[in-house]
Amino acid sequence: MFHRTDIFEPVVLSSQTYFKENGNKDPMHYDGKEPLAHYFNYESHGFFNFLHADPEKHKRFDNAMRLQNLMSPPESYNFAERLDGCSENDFAVVDIGGGMGQALEEIQERYPTLKGRLLLQDLDGPIKAAKDRLAQRHIETQVHDFFTEQPVKGVYSLCFYTHAKHYFLKEKS
Repeated sequence: MFHRTDIFEPVVLSSQTYFKENGNKDPMHYDGKEPLAHYFNYESHGFFNFLHADPEKHKRFDNAMRLQNLMSPPESYNFAERLDGCSENDFAVVDIGGGMGQALEEIQERYPTLKGRLLLQDLDGPIKAAKDRLAQRHIETQVHDFFTEQPVKGVYSLCFYTHAKHYFLKEKS
């Protein structure tokens, strides 16, 4: 997983210096650069802004997220039982921030008789990369920033956040 050695490990390894230089302040409560921006001498805030500026790194990250989910599919939820009674027109599952749609693909494979629509929501990059592949499987896509109001109303059963495990700046939390 090249994104770990290329992006995350250098940031983690430099974190002691980062915190020492910034008075051991939590980046959430510090108006300067977060550790990623500090290490790469990057002016903009946010991991996805960083990736957006480097399409090759963004592609590697998206691929890594896809592989990660293949190793840990959504097994802990009984979709067949929970979605019993869902109609073809209902949104059955909305995966918010779901990357390349791998969790929805896994749900579709495990529950082939599942009724209802599956929707992947993420930022523009992952949606563009996954849209054609997912359309062949009848999985819908929608560009959506989960910091904005959720446009899908009336989901039959479940909205979930597959990969929304990020450390956000205070104005976004």
